[in-house]
Amino acid sequence: MDIIKKLEINSDWKFKKLCIDDMNIYTNYISKSSIPNEWSTTFPNLWASSSYQTILWTIVENMLVTFRFSKSKVKISLKCVPFGEGDPDHVVNILYKCMSFCYKWNDQSHSHTKVDILNEAQFIFLKNSPLFDKYFTFSYHRTKGINVLERHYSIEKLISLSGKDFAYVREAINSLYRRFPDITIRYYTTNDYDKLIHLYNHWLKTAKEKYFYISDKIEYRQILKYHTRLNQIILVAEIDGLIVGMIAGGELPNGQSWVSLRKTMNNGRGLTQALVVKLAEEIHNLNPNIELLNDGSDDGQEGIIFIKKNSDLY
Repeated sequence: MDIIKKLEINSDWKFKKLCIDDMNIYTNYISKSSIPNEWSTTFPNLWASSSYQTILWTIVENMLVTFRFSKSKVKISLKCVPFGEGDPDHVVNILYKCMSFCYKWNDQSHSHTKVDILNEAQFIFLKNSPLFDKYFTFSYHRTKGINVLERHYSIEKLISLSGKDFAYVREAINSLYRRFPDITIRYYTTNDYDKLIHLYNHWLKTAKEKYFYISDKIEYRQILKYHTRLNQIILVAEIDGLIVGMIAGGELPNGQSWVSLRKTMNNGRGLTQALVVKLAEEIHNLNPNIELLNDGSDDGQEGIIFIKKNSDLY
């Protein structure tokens, strides 16, 4: 019996393995959500991670809930917060119901019964419900101790780069073009794929010294291969035929935008800034109503852990 049938026997829900065709469903539910978005759990990232994780979803009281099943441990957790319409009380109640199910499935293991990824804005939203502290405790796992960091930039300010706050960015970009006057930033084509794999491998050599854990080895390739279906803009920076940098991103279901990937070689300051500004310009050209650009996240290990407060819950 496969895992979906086992889960359905033990619940009242119908589960489905995540596939790329589910993008419209996620877009619909996320666009209706009151709870803020989180960088790591945008649909392209969720779907790309499903190539090496078992990602399942179901609908619970008109909210879309995403689970991660560990085949090696035979445990289940919530990959992210539920998506859909609902105030903090409703979202917390859905979380509690789904994590209660996980708790029973996981043989009452607290450590495995969790929401894998949660950002600060989502945490604040959930804490607005008095039920949150009754049902959950917040835990930071320091074994892979990287703080989650999301940077939200104004599209308008990125495009104009005016004022003293952007003096450093202007100077860095100008310095880049003085040092490399022939550099071009253009749209990615499928003929660039092997060069972008080479870029990633080059980036990885130095990234291993900076990051304890690198999580996008597979996601990078998946987003490159399926960027059109995932509605991702990909730009590359090229000098004399050598691709020295790339950036990918696009519009989010909540009406804002994000950077899904960004890699550069060691060509000095200015390249990253130039790529971010160019992506902001392209996003603005596609939809002038977009105000913010979420420039990514370092994956931390923060999450909320289920705690059983009452012995008569089951």
